Amino acid sequence: MAIEPKSSPISPDLISAAQWAAGRRFTPTATGTAPGQPDSSKDWFGPGWPLPPLAPPEAAGRQFDYPVGYNLLVTPRGDLPVSFLDLRNLAQNCDLVRLVIETRKDQIAKMEWTVSPLDPTGKKLKAAKDASPEAERQAKAATALLRRPDGMHSFNAWMRMILEDMLVIDAATLYPRLTRGGALYALEVVDGATIRPVIDEWGRTPLPPDPAYQQIIKGLPATEYTREELLYYPRNLLSWRLYGFSPVEQIIIINVILRRQMHLLQYYTDGNLPDALMEVPENWSTAQIAEFQQYWDALHAGNTAQRRRGKWVPHGMTPHLMKEGDLKSPIDEWFARVVCYAFSVSPQPFVQTINRATAETAQEAALSEGLAPLMEWMADFINYALQGFGFDQVEFAWMQDSAMDPQVQAQIDDLDARNGIRLRSEIRASRGLENDGTPDFIMTAQGAVLVSEIGKEGSGTGVSPVASPEGETLPEEEAPPDEPAAEGKGQTEKNQRDYAKGISPP
Repeated sequence: MAIEPKSSPISPDLISAAQWAAGRRFTPTATGTAPGQPDSSKDWFGPGWPLPPLAPPEAAGRQFDYPVGYNLLVTPRGDLPVSFLDLRNLAQNCDLVRLVIETRKDQIAKMEWTVSPLDPTGKKLKAAKDASPEAERQAKAATALLRRPDGMHSFNAWMRMILEDMLVIDAATLYPRLTRGGALYALEVVDGATIRPVIDEWGRTPLPPDPAYQQIIKGLPATEYTREELLYYPRNLLSWRLYGFSPVEQIIIINVILRRQMHLLQYYTDGNLPDALMEVPENWSTAQIAEFQQYWDALHAGNTAQRRRGKWVPHGMTPHLMKEGDLKSPIDEWFARVVCYAFSVSPQPFVQTINRATAETAQEAALSEGLAPLMEWMADFINYALQGFGFDQVEFAWMQDSAMDPQVQAQIDDLDARNGIRLRSEIRASRGLENDGTPDFIMTAQGAVLVSEIGKEGSGTGVSPVASPEGETLPEEEAPPDEPAAEGKGQTEKNQRDYAKGISPP
């Protein structure tokens, strides 16, 4: 016996007013207005209501409008007009770009680095002695690993390979090789031009265990990696594509540099015009011209000393120079400035001589604008690799004083220590030196003041004993008074003593 379907009216309580309004949002009424909105019939050519979205709610949060079937592409950067090969050809064949890249790598290669322990929360320690045994163990193990990161090359050689891929194609990639026990054994450099990122439905890198990268070998997908199995770390990312935007790609438009270099090369190698043409007397025959040409070539070919001597020639042999004398133009200097600006390198070696003050300013700008961010990226990449594989209580960092003139850094450290901006132990730690046990102090008009004594009850001013001119140590109250400061200069004696106690002067 068939059961007849029953229909029941929907209770008005099941649909709220907000739901009903959302469902009716894009449905115009007879007067052209939306429910709950003022009459729009008076809006002369108004904006109108937006078209209803066609995509399902799952499309919310999509990163960019990627092509349909994006993961089916095989060639890395196959959706971009400039390939990895084009970028590397420009970097290899343009001598100006190559010199700038090697200069950047040399600047970072001379920097000193250290691996410092952190506290369990991931914060930097004020002193190395405060590190836990586990943090000290990790720091020693990470330092030993980074001396030969891939088990064969030194840190500088390994780092130069990473910087090459970052500066040229912006696809620095590391493969963490693990031991059988799961510990990090080596960080091996992988050619980033063989890696193709994979995306999910939202245009983002999938989370494990889904594959995030594919390695393309011989034009075919060879291996898949998750985000934990391969460290793919572009520096300059854009929201509308998955590949980095390297400095070489930023200047790819001036590949006219290569054409100009080829033109200069062909100036010396190709063409059918000699350096000069000379007229012979009009009564010479073709045989006489050929005979004299053989004599002249035999006289000068390969004999540079003979070319420097004067020669007597027949009447009527007038020379006509065929090649230009000067092959340099202002466009060459402009090319140099553009390339150096893209890499934040001073163009001083490639342009006309500038005065010393301008040269020093350009050098300082190149260090602050280009070298410091590059070092920060490199340190962040190494920490990303270390902290993801068992080294969660250490931090790789560059030594601060190695980024500038040592004399300038020493002056800064001295002023910081005297004014109490940084403690002596903090300065030693920033230089990668061990704590030698000397207590921290600051310098005042009365002498050295121990930081541990400042503000203590019953400690007087907190000033450590002051030595008399004869070398005898006197109590504070017997110490010879300071000369009053000149009017308008420095602090008064009272303010100096208050400062020694840890009290801010008025």
